[in-house]
Amino acid sequence: LTPAVVSVFGLSQHVKTIQMQFLDGVQHELNQAGWNVRMRRFSDENDLELTYKKRYAVTASDLDAAFALAAQDGFDANELNYEAQVEWGSTAQTLSLSRRKSVSSHDNGTLKLPAGADASSIAIDALPGKLDRLQPPGLAKQTLSTGHVFGPVPGTRWKGKWIDCDLCIEVWQLDRAAEPEDRLVVEISFKHGDQTEA
Repeated sequence: LTPAVVSVFGLSQHVKTIQMQFLDGVQHELNQAGWNVRMRRFSDENDLELTYKKRYAVTASDLDAAFALAAQDGFDANELNYEAQVEWGSTAQTLSLSRRKSVSSHDNGTLKLPAGADASSIAIDALPGKLDRLQPPGLAKQTLSTGHVFGPVPGTRWKGKWIDCDLCIEVWQLDRAAEPEDRLVVEISFKHGDQTEA
């Protein structure tokens, strides 16, 4: 990052490196059903982070409708295992519900992610009930057992501030992208508890 960016956002000198990958079928069956299964490792953490995320599009800023749809899938007000968050981009909003799990493995303390059958086995062993009940019966396990690992992708994270909000900048290196201009992805994000102010 340039000195100007570091200065404007007050970025800390502590930089976190990340490795990330996703598991899905070759035809992206889980993604088409609104689910993704993500694995990440961080330079300052030992365990593998495994996240199961369900997404619902927010149409015409009608967040209540998105929550109602999620409730039909069992994500009601009593849900304790999933963290709800509205991802508010420049052109769209998405309600996401994430369940994170920490997994110990022999690669703890490194950024190495499990590959192939090992990755599938870890994802299936920790499979949450809501994803396991995806229709038709057995779809999630079958997709993960015969699926594909997308990644890994290396990334770097900086933390800073923008106005009064904690801010995060991540840079991801997509080395396999066809066009050179697509090989670096920069994401700037912050979290806010108030919908109006966000």
